[in-house]
Amino acid sequence: MKVVTIGRSQDNDIVVNDVKASRNHLQIVQDDNGNCSAVDLGSTNGTLVNGQRLTGTVRLQPNDVVQIGDTKLPWQEYFMAKQQLPIQQFAPTPELVPKHKRTVWYMAATVSVLLLVGGGITLKVYHDKKQEKIEAENKVKVEEAAKLQQETDEKEAKAKRLQDEADELFRKALISQSDKDNKLAAEKQKEADTAKDDATKARAAQQKAEKERDEALKAKDGALKAKEKAEADKADAENRAKQVQEDASKKQKELSQERDKAHATTRQLLQESFNENFPKLGRNKNLEVAKKLSYTSKTDAEAKTKIQQEFDKAENAKNIESMQKIINAIKEVLGKQIVDEKAKEAVEKAKQDSIQKTKTAPAQKPQTDSTKQTNNQNQ
Repeated sequence: MKVVTIGRSQDNDIVVNDVKASRNHLQIVQDDNGNCSAVDLGSTNGTLVNGQRLTGTVRLQPNDVVQIGDTKLPWQEYFMAKQQLPIQQFAPTPELVPKHKRTVWYMAATVSVLLLVGGGITLKVYHDKKQEKIEAENKVKVEEAAKLQQETDEKEAKAKRLQDEADELFRKALISQSDKDNKLAAEKQKEADTAKDDATKARAAQQKAEKERDEALKAKDGALKAKEKAEADKADAENRAKQVQEDASKKQKELSQERDKAHATTRQLLQESFNENFPKLGRNKNLEVAKKLSYTSKTDAEAKTKIQQEFDKAENAKNIESMQKIINAIKEVLGKQIVDEKAKEAVEKAKQDSIQKTKTAPAQKPQTDSTKQTNNQNQ
């Protein structure tokens, strides 16, 4: 029986420089009758035989195409040269990578993962409960993957040791042709097969743990991105709110300026109206204005002074309502004064007209008794 181990590691019989190939990827076994079989060694990306993924052990036909990653293997050429390998009567066992090399590689991978986790921790807020939960779960998965990796290495080492012992017993049995040696070799082979099955199961569990660990890392990255997006959205919303507030303040300032301008214009118009109408108030009219404004004054002079003072006070206080009230009272009194003056003028004119008519009317003759009698008869 001849066994050829294929993979990316330099410890293999055939080294394949393909990034999709595992370190120990595949074994091709040729029995004493020249029949070849392919055995996948638990590779990550699997082995294709005629385009179908290999499961377990598959007998190869002369025209079968065996492929690892992007590499097609000329597997028939591997058995053309003579190889000094012992004749074996049992199924092949994977050649394992030396434990110290695998340990170093997985330690480096673990350190890389821990560095990624540490880097992620420095970027997140520790008070975020959801993020803390993700970190805790991720840490457990990393530790679990590392533990399973160590157990897998130990089981594979044990399987290799038992296989080596079984090989040695078979060699002795072939030389001695002793039934006892054959029995011991068979028992040792059975023990080695059991250990190999345990190692295979451990490898599958370890790969599952690594997959879960990668998913946990992916979930953590997703949470970090979501958090960063939320923080960016929050900052954007704060900037928009700040801009809206600035725009509102600016608009309020503009409106305030327009209002002040309008008030100034109104005060100016009221001042002009006061300056125009206040001197028109005649005698005792200031008392009427003071009375309408509820000002207490005894003389017209006092009322006039009070009205002037109150208007100036309202103007200084920019109290448009008070200024307007004073102007309205003045205009009301002025309006009444104009009406009284027109009425007085009308009465005086009517009086003059009456006197004029009296002066221009002809004188009447006195009536005699005979005239009165004639008038009475006529009536």
